[in-house]
Amino acid sequence: MFNMGKFTLPIVLTVFIASYVILGLGLGLKLKQDRPYSREACYAGILKSLTESNLSPNSSIFYHDPVRGYLSTSPDIVLTLPGCIERCGGDVGWYSDVGPRLITWLIPVLLLLSNIELPPLDKRRFQTVLHALGDPIDTLWSLLHKIESYCYCYDLIAMRFPDRCRHQKRLVATVLAGMEEIYGPGERLLDRLDVIAPQGEGDWWWNEAACGLACGRTDEFARTCLAIAIYICGVIAAFVPKVGGEPTSLPGGRIGTALLLSWLVPVALFSNIIGSFTSYGTCYEVLQHMALHSNKALGLDAESYYGSQRMFGTIYSYRPNKRIPRAGTRRRIPLLPLAVFPVVISATTAFVVIWYTPPIGLNCRHVWVFGISFLWLVSAFTTTATYEFFVHDPLLHNNGGGALHDDREMVVHNDTERAKHWYWILIKDSVVAFLSLNTILLSSAGLFNTCTCWSGKFRFGREKAHIPMNVTPIFRQYGRSIYPITVGICLGLQVLFFILIMIKSGRGLRVIRWSETERIEELRGMRTQRHPRQCQMCAQDNWRRSLWAAMLRMGD
Repeated sequence: MFNMGKFTLPIVLTVFIASYVILGLGLGLKLKQDRPYSREACYAGILKSLTESNLSPNSSIFYHDPVRGYLSTSPDIVLTLPGCIERCGGDVGWYSDVGPRLITWLIPVLLLLSNIELPPLDKRRFQTVLHALGDPIDTLWSLLHKIESYCYCYDLIAMRFPDRCRHQKRLVATVLAGMEEIYGPGERLLDRLDVIAPQGEGDWWWNEAACGLACGRTDEFARTCLAIAIYICGVIAAFVPKVGGEPTSLPGGRIGTALLLSWLVPVALFSNIIGSFTSYGTCYEVLQHMALHSNKALGLDAESYYGSQRMFGTIYSYRPNKRIPRAGTRRRIPLLPLAVFPVVISATTAFVVIWYTPPIGLNCRHVWVFGISFLWLVSAFTTTATYEFFVHDPLLHNNGGGALHDDREMVVHNDTERAKHWYWILIKDSVVAFLSLNTILLSSAGLFNTCTCWSGKFRFGREKAHIPMNVTPIFRQYGRSIYPITVGICLGLQVLFFILIMIKSGRGLRVIRWSETERIEELRGMRTQRHPRQCQMCAQDNWRRSLWAAMLRMGD
């Protein structure tokens, strides 16, 4: 049996810890830079030299404007690139206020990782966080696929039982969603459900199974909304000194650094709106109990099921089989473009903020924004392509025909292939997460604080590259206009994206998200009066819909 999982996580943790220890020592020693760049110190030194006449206003270190001449008069002192390297130093100048920079902008968005709903897989649940950092596109794609699979379950039941009320459809769809949890989405989910469904006993066992599945799910969505609201309040406070206090230095590029990780907002929201089972045996035990009542079996023993959960999609942010059959005539929205959208928004807004750091235009920081974004795209392609080509999943290649129990058993027999793929994906995600996080942290610490990166060399060329020394007025101006507007657009689009998906997928979310009141009513309800009670609930729901439609017509 393949045992790579026993040492994958320790290796990953060791590499991460060792890397950040080395990084911390390096920053503590300032990497032994001989002439680190410091804009403030250099600006003060130039002003002192000009005042004491030790430096000529027409020196070649000053940038020569065709109209204004040499820009050597305070406060508009601008240096050429060679002049900056000569006067201010050409080495990296690590910021002295790294802590406040990270605490204000980067740490809060990273703390959203703690609000991602983790699967009930003991210590292995933290592999979810690693996959999210190393492959955000596949993480979003998998979460959207899980939501779409619930919509597929509801559509199947609506087609099978068109005359049943919405509440009854929801009950059966909830049980079918449990079957999907075990077997994955496929064309024969209804056939599998028919095998274990009790015959001729009304809705007793449907209610019992659906209630067991619904009550066995977590619901931490309110907590996540509160965490995101606190994060947004912290962002607002960072732009309002009367609320958040004066920053140690005016923010600019560090805002773009934080925005690059803003896709964590929809990831946290999606993972919590879906939730998870409180125990990884809950779903199996509920459906097995239902099957045993019918003197049937699920066709899968418990040991095989528990052993293959991680690789089969119990981790909702890693679902290698992303195909969903079509149910009826309802068209499905392509999920991959939707999964890419939050990452594109993050990268675009980060690009805009970094663009508006003096001198305006393309600079060194854009290189790592492009690099990390491209790395995420390659990571997502690698995850999907390697599974398609190197793992033989019968649910991908053989959805029709055959015995009802053979697909999952064949998948369990192929656990070695799929386990190998999962662990290699973890290693790949570890590398990507390490490279991207280290680059982001180093950038916030001052990796690109050099004359070359502040000169606009990519936009103006080396001959016309120049470094403005007094950038405080520029940062103050943008801090009241471009920066907060861009941040607001970014976070607003991320939240709006989540809301639109929820509206589109409402029928699927109703399958798994039962309010506490609904759970209590199902547990307490008199089963002998179940049908009248269900019809009454549907009548109330239809009455609310009619009232809402009438209000909309009055508004028109």
